[in-house]
Amino acid sequence: MALVNANVAFLLTVYQEPTTNLWEERVGYSFFARAAQLRCFEEVLATPVADIDKPDGLRPADRRRGRHPALTHCGAGRERR
Repeated sequence: MALVNANVAFLLTVYQEPTTNLWEERVGYSFFARAAQLRCFEEVLATPVADIDKPDGLRPADRRRGRHPALTHCGAGRERR
């Protein structure tokens, strides 16, 4: 579980930063990367595995608004070279 906890801790420090799309060699706010990060955070919150930490930075997504409060800076379409 240490690897899972380390990966989640890392994601919490970088998820608001632009990502690099290696196929198109673009840096920006990727909708796909944000969706994968959101899914990871949701799975961590929902897991019954006791050894997986649930850091304070994780909160459930607000489904009425269709977004996760921690992932509101997604600027899909604002990629830059």
